Amino acid sequence: MVACCVCTVQEWSKVLRTLKPIWLVRVLVGKNVPVVAVFDLHGNVMQAMADQLNGIFPCHQYPHIDLHERAEEAIDLVIIQLREGWRSQCEVIQLPLLLPTSTTFEGIGARVLAEVLELERSSGLIDLSWFHGFPYTDIAHVGAAIVAISKDGNGRGVAERMAHSLWAQRESFRAISLDGPAAVAVAKRVAESTLSGLVVINETSDNCGGGAPGDGTHLLRAMLDAGLGSEACFGFVVDPVTAAAAHQAGTGKIIDVELGGRTDDLHGEPIRASAYVKALHDGRLILQAMMKGSPLHLGPMARLMIDGMDVIVASRRSQTFDTEPFLELGLDVRRYRYVALKSSNHFRAGFKDVAGAIVTADTPGLVTHNIAVFPRRATNQPMWPLDPHVHFSIGAN
Repeated sequence: MVACCVCTVQEWSKVLRTLKPIWLVRVLVGKNVPVVAVFDLHGNVMQAMADQLNGIFPCHQYPHIDLHERAEEAIDLVIIQLREGWRSQCEVIQLPLLLPTSTTFEGIGARVLAEVLELERSSGLIDLSWFHGFPYTDIAHVGAAIVAISKDGNGRGVAERMAHSLWAQRESFRAISLDGPAAVAVAKRVAESTLSGLVVINETSDNCGGGAPGDGTHLLRAMLDAGLGSEACFGFVVDPVTAAAAHQAGTGKIIDVELGGRTDDLHGEPIRASAYVKALHDGRLILQAMMKGSPLHLGPMARLMIDGMDVIVASRRSQTFDTEPFLELGLDVRRYRYVALKSSNHFRAGFKDVAGAIVTADTPGLVTHNIAVFPRRATNQPMWPLDPHVHFSIGAN
C-alpha cells in the first residue's frame, strides 16, 4: 500500500460515489470489452479506478494542449486490443504529495515530464503518465500519482521507479509566493535589467479555472500604486456591474467605478476610481491557443483607462487563455512593457511566443500556492508539504 490511509464509512461512501460511473460502465459492457478513459492531469486517481479500466490517459502537458492527442492514443489502444484479442492492465502508484500548479513548459515540471516519457520509451510500456493531482480537493485519495499501462502486467515496477524519482525531487516544486507589490517589483527589475521584452504577471491565486471569482484587486491595485500607467495593461477583471455601466455610458465617456472586490474580502477591496471608456465588446471570442477554435463567451466587456493604464473588464467568469480578450478590444500586448492576467498556467499556451519573462503573483485568493491555509477533513493522511516529515514507501497492494 502506498501512503496508506484509514477511511471512515462515510469517506469510503464518497470514494464509491467517485467510482460508480466507471464501475457501471464496466458492469454494462462486461470484463472482456476494453474500456479506456482520458483525464485532465489534475485528476486524483487511485487503483480501484484503474482496476475497471484498460487504459488511463491523462494529458501530459500543462497547459493542456495535448488532450486531442491523448484521446487519439486511447482510441488506438481500444482498436488494437479488439483486433488482437488481448487486454492491457493499469497500475497506479499514489504519492502523499500535494503539488502546486506546475507548468510542464519549463522548470521542474518540464524535467519530470521528460523523465516520464523517456522511461516509457526505454521500458517498452504502452504508456507511462504523471497525474499532478489537484491539491485544492479535500478527498481521501488526493495527491500526485504515476500510472503505467502494460500488456503483460509488468508496469508496476516501472511506475514505482518513476514515483520514487518524483518523490526525490519534491523540494524543487516548492512555489515562491509573491504578493502584489512584490510581484510588481520583481517584474520591474526584470524589465529594467534585461532585454526580455514583454513581462507577463499572472495572478495565479485569482484563477477562475481553479474556483476563484476573478474579481480580485490585489495585483491591479499594486500596479496602479506603482504608477505603471500606459506601460501596462490588465486583462481581465470579472465585474458585470462595471461592464454594464461602461456599456450604458458608451465609449468616450468618463465613469466613476467601484471595480472588483464584489465576491468577498479575501480577494481585495473594490478599486474606486474615475475611468475612461475606451472600447466596448460583446465578449464573444474564439480561443486561439489552448482549445483552439472553441468559443468563449465572456459577456459584455469594456476597456477602461484608469490612471493611464488599460484595464479590461468582463462579465462572465473565466481565466485568461490567450491574447484574444486584448486584441478584440484593440490592445496589442506586444506594445506594452507589462501585461497582467488571471491564470495559473493555461495562459502560457497563448503567451509563450510573446512573453519575454513571466512573474507569478500569489496574492490572497482561493487558488493560492499556500495550500496549508485550507482546512482538511477528508484528507486524513500526512501529505507533503503540509507535513515535511511524511514518509513515502511502496509495498504490496
